[in-house]
Amino acid sequence: MSAICEAFQCTPAEAMKQDPALVGAIFDVRNYRQAIDLHNQGGEGQKELVKHKGLVEIVLEVKRAQEAG
Repeated sequence: MSAICEAFQCTPAEAMKQDPALVGAIFDVRNYRQAIDLHNQGGEGQKELVKHKGLVEIVLEVKRAQEAG
């Protein structure tokens, strides 16, 4: 819940009212954007990206979906 409060600048009471599926989708999009930004930075950004397995997994998942689509 604290992640939701921090990400959306809301109180715990407000966070509890949110649709979990929508919140999860927003987090996925934000993480994907962060991964793409790090990748596009080249050298240091790509080194940082590799440190975050979750971000790498998101990029791979999107890539697989695009290839299957």
